[in-house]
Amino acid sequence: MPTGRPIWYSVCGYHRYHRYLDAFHVPLNPARSDGRIGGGVPSKHDIRLGDVVVSQPFGKYGGVVQHDLGKIVTQGQMRRTGFLNAPPPLLLNAISRVRANHLQGRIDFTRYSAAFHGLPQFDRHAAGPDKLFEATYEHKRGETCESCTKVVIRPTRTGQEVLIHYGTIASGNQVIKDGATRDRISSELGDVLCFEMEGAGLMNSFPCLVIRGICDYADIHKNKKWQGYAAATAASFAKEVLSVIPMPSKFDFTTLSTAEGASFDSRDEEHNATCLENTRTELRCQIAEWADSEHGKCIFWLNGMAGTGKSTIARTVARSFKDNRQLGASFFFKRGEGDRGNATRFFTTIVTNLIMRIPDLAQHVENALRDEPDILDLQ
Repeated sequence: MPTGRPIWYSVCGYHRYHRYLDAFHVPLNPARSDGRIGGGVPSKHDIRLGDVVVSQPFGKYGGVVQHDLGKIVTQGQMRRTGFLNAPPPLLLNAISRVRANHLQGRIDFTRYSAAFHGLPQFDRHAAGPDKLFEATYEHKRGETCESCTKVVIRPTRTGQEVLIHYGTIASGNQVIKDGATRDRISSELGDVLCFEMEGAGLMNSFPCLVIRGICDYADIHKNKKWQGYAAATAASFAKEVLSVIPMPSKFDFTTLSTAEGASFDSRDEEHNATCLENTRTELRCQIAEWADSEHGKCIFWLNGMAGTGKSTIARTVARSFKDNRQLGASFFFKRGEGDRGNATRFFTTIVTNLIMRIPDLAQHVENALRDEPDILDLQ
């Protein structure tokens, strides 16, 4: 299930999967740090220098919003216009996998970032202290902030040194170097995580995910000391995202013969009856318990005389499973309805539907077809 999108958005044709992966390209050379860094917005998200921000659909935005595109209306207020596309399902799925891995303690980007150890340009200690100043506090003279006071006191971060934040990134044509302006725009846009200058130009013309390392706080105190380290953390996380994207299969699964309209929610089936509310509850609970059990049998055999409601119950259960994101695929037989009247195309239909919902399965299916090239003739 791609993060930030409802279930219908996750089901895409497999040919799109090929197209997105062919087009997806992330330059991982952090020496060109200008395209991998951004100015963080200190807020309830506790963003620190060196953290990573990832564009993800949130609220009314698709992950990136152009903050300086719109109309000036009453009292100089900016009314923002236009809409930027969200990342494609392939990349949203990858982000879901990465976040799930992190919750289980599998954090690979720290391993990738170890490749930068010993390189002064990307060294964390060379970046200096992480200081956040009050939003309206002006910078004192000099190239550094050694003379600046009014530092915001924040709790010491324990545990993981770099955190990943997911949400809206504000992109524009001008650098934001004022704390008050930063906070005002962020508030107007519903709490953005960082500012940068390149994402808005890509989102509507290139299916992509914007990943930025935080090198400053988009205020007058910004400098270049943290740029190398921030670019390295962003590149390391981008590599982790790429590592969970399955390689596309060379087999064209659209060539498999399938039964048209066999799915419970197909055009042929979508208007057929389901169980009325508070009916067949005991049986439906039994099926739900079977589906949730890790030790249950692989088949739940629902049998009965003709006209007793087996199809209606099955259709209701399939709908419930889909709503709960438990449904892999469905096939409804129908007597006298061509390919749906027998099992000739049952397995190929199920496999095709599964691959559309779970692209990771494609390689396993391709391996089976390669090992047993005559398997399709055994139907």
